[in-house]
Amino acid sequence: MADQDLRLTMSSAMSDASNYHRYQWDLFGSLLGRRVVEIGPGFGQYTRRMLDSGRAVFACDLDQRHLDDLHQNIESDTLQSRQLDLQNPDSALDVLREFRPDTVILLNVLEHIQGDQRALEFLRSIVSDGGRLILLVPSHQWLYNGLDQQAGHYRRYTRRTLRQVAEAAGWQPMGCRYVNAPGIPGWFIAGLLSRCFSPREQLDASSTNLLVRLYDRWFTGLSRATDPLFGRLCGLSVFLHCEAN
Repeated sequence: MADQDLRLTMSSAMSDASNYHRYQWDLFGSLLGRRVVEIGPGFGQYTRRMLDSGRAVFACDLDQRHLDDLHQNIESDTLQSRQLDLQNPDSALDVLREFRPDTVILLNVLEHIQGDQRALEFLRSIVSDGGRLILLVPSHQWLYNGLDQQAGHYRRYTRRTLRQVAEAAGWQPMGCRYVNAPGIPGWFIAGLLSRCFSPREQLDASSTNLLVRLYDRWFTGLSRATDPLFGRLCGLSVFLHCEAN
């Protein structure tokens, strides 16, 4: 994971994108077990949902400040956290195994990790057979732009390349599809507009935040409606869920 301030790796408007977060939750919420390791909790929008539904959550992030903010904003006896670098994760192996997770979730995280297969191998080692892995990553390398660079993305994926890296790490893909095709034009436009801003401002530029708010208000319903049509063809992201072999 890139060692960056959270505000430099996503639009600040994402914290209030309630329609988008409900849309994302509906993608994976029914696949979660009861004991979840969440890699990269972001603003805690899904952490809260998991805790409110009676799950135990072990949140991990490269930056301890993000975890401190999480505990400051969420009080729960079933929330644990630990600083974790998935490019050098072995020091966290024992404590994560002791948590006995049945699910590991990474939403827009894997693309930040240079050694993505090694990271998935480590996560496979902390769950028992039958444990689940849930991944959401940006798709299509032709969409890679300055916003990806600022966010610290090493790559974007296709359905094929994401399945391949998961299988090589010991996971069995159970379902893989593109999601959010209507988000592609917005990402492309945001990438063009980002050229007007300094690199430190692109992801939190006023134009990017405006596009996020417009999408959240008007287009999440369209994404839901078109996902079944474009799941094998294209989308702004790839969604994959796996089981441990």
